[in-house]
Formats: sequence, C-alpha cells, structure tokens
Amino acid sequence: MPGAAVSGAPDGEAVRLTAVDAPELLNLAERTRPGPFLPRTVELGTYLGIRRHGTLVAMAGERLHPTGWTEISAVCTDAAFRGQGLASRLILAVAASIRPRGDSVPAGRGE
Repeated sequence: MPGAAVSGAPDGEAVRLTAVDAPELLNLAERTRPGPFLPRTVELGTYLGIRRHGTLVAMAGERLHPTGWTEISAVCTDAAFRGQGLASRLILAVAASIRPRGDSVPAGRGE
C-alpha cells in the first residue's frame, strides 16, 4: 500500500490500546510474531486493537516517526481471526489518526 494512497478511515470497533493493555499486546505479539514488540512499545504512538468476546485478536500501531512520516507497525491478527480484514481495517484506522497531523504513511507489510 503506497503511503500517499492511505488516507485512512476510522473504525467503530477499534479501541485505543494503552500501557494498561501491555500484557494483552505482548501475548498477541508472541502468538503472531509481527516483529520486535516490547512492554513499552505501545508508548511509541497510537495503538488500536479489535477484541472479540473480550480478547484482543488484532492490533496495529505507530512506531517510527521520522520528520513528515509515521510508520504503522505491529500489524497482526490472531490466526483464528485472519481473513476477515481486521488488519486492513486497523491500518486504515491508525492512518486516519496520522493524516490530520500532516504526516505521510510509508508503505509496509500487512498481516
């Protein structure tokens, strides 16, 4: 997805994740292996997630912030919930919070 084309779209099911959610974030990252994810990674920027029956099943968030850009990172979906478009929805929701700041979103990997 080229960054210039990612305008973003809010998602009513996506919830903002914070340091309080770190155990769930770490658990999902351990199961899905989206790349390096440490207990304080959630503090690097906006992280959004989708829960099903109270369990975090998908997440995406911000990591690197070079001038004029924000990387969307840690995009992952529990194996039992893949194929439902959750990662794509979260990427668009995170991008929707980035665009008003004037940043672009570089292309990256999905789930």
